[in-house]
Amino acid sequence: MGRLSTGWVARRAGSLGRTALAVVAGAALGVGVAVGVGQGGASWWSQAAAASDARSPEERSIRERVAARIAAAIDASNPTTRNLAVRLAAQSDGPFRVEQVARIWSHVRSHWRYVSDPRGGEYFARASETIDDGLAGDCDDFATVLIAMSQAIGGRGRLVMIDGDEGGHAYAEVCIEASPEEVSQHLAAVYADAAPSERQAVADIHFRSDTECPVWLGLDWSAPTPGGPYHQERWAVAIHADGHTETLTPSPGAHPGDPSRADDTHVGAGPPP
Repeated sequence: MGRLSTGWVARRAGSLGRTALAVVAGAALGVGVAVGVGQGGASWWSQAAAASDARSPEERSIRERVAARIAAAIDASNPTTRNLAVRLAAQSDGPFRVEQVARIWSHVRSHWRYVSDPRGGEYFARASETIDDGLAGDCDDFATVLIAMSQAIGGRGRLVMIDGDEGGHAYAEVCIEASPEEVSQHLAAVYADAAPSERQAVADIHFRSDTECPVWLGLDWSAPTPGGPYHQERWAVAIHADGHTETLTPSPGAHPGDPSRADDTHVGAGPPP
């Protein structure tokens, strides 16, 4: 499926800054811990004007250009968004939990049809609009729908914009108030009992964690299940539903043959130290 256009960035011509990421392997679920991130070299952006509390030039540009539009698109209280979310979550009734996120993600992903934005710009569709369109759009539309539907049933989420080897991309992360082991076990049970076309083995999960949330579960459309692998990222910036932004530690991505750099890491969130 497609990637974001670069209409929302002001990218510097010439060499890019380089990112260093320190990773320590962990025992549970094959999880590692990102312990630090720093940047060196030239700035990645030609535009530096934005709020002074942004932790990176990427965050400043995204906050200025698109954060408010993304926040407006997360219309969790719209009846169209809420009604579909409730119907899907009711398959695993009860308070908000990861099984409901899995029901929503599986439905949206299995029905999704990729359609590009208008030529020459980024179009951020409201979640209800995307649902009315029969679940069609690009990667930021996919992420927006998942965040809005999760919030419509009591969760909270954020849209993560990244730049990687394949260009710009966006995906959702939803907060699960449980341990990684519990999240992995519950997802494994959901997908073990799923219809044959959706049945998957869940051996581990891929997530970020910070002081506000133990498991920010990744919900990328390219993964086989929620909590699937992250791709390699040069930078990552989160946009929350209230419009505030946050610079995240980028995922190191997959490096076959080098377990210490595998993409099934716990990617620590937050600004560089």
